[in-house]
Amino acid sequence: MKNINNYSSAYYDALSKEYKNVCNSREKYLESINSIIRKYINLNEPKELLDIGTADGSRLRSILSKIDISINSDCLEPSEKMFFLCKKNELKYNSFKYFNTTVEEFITAKQYDLILALWNILGHAEDPKRFLTKIANLMGKGSYFILDVNNSMNIK
Repeated sequence: MKNINNYSSAYYDALSKEYKNVCNSREKYLESINSIIRKYINLNEPKELLDIGTADGSRLRSILSKIDISINSDCLEPSEKMFFLCKKNELKYNSFKYFNTTVEEFITAKQYDLILALWNILGHAEDPKRFLTKIANLMGKGSYFILDVNNSMNIK
């Protein structure tokens, strides 16, 4: 059996050059989800956010650019090429910290007010139960977890 994390990382490494075009082709769908996320952020004013599978970082920056709340954002991206796309913009967005890892391998003492796993990140988890258990352990009291699984591109 192939390791799904290695497969996913290789897939996103290959997709990295075209990722922006893929996102642009699904702009209406992505923005509809983004607007729901902004409502949660505006209502609950989280201080610590974890974005799992942040890709090139542009989607989270787009979400947060349309709100007036300052949020510390930790971004996890296991694909090395996507991670470097995130890092390329790091100085521009100082409240973002990027980690080249999966959530299952991520080590932190932080508890997050809002955790995002968008565009079917769960479909890339080697062990969905371990993935969700890790997220539960990263959540603080009164936290929110937004999981988007509506991805027509996921064959599974």
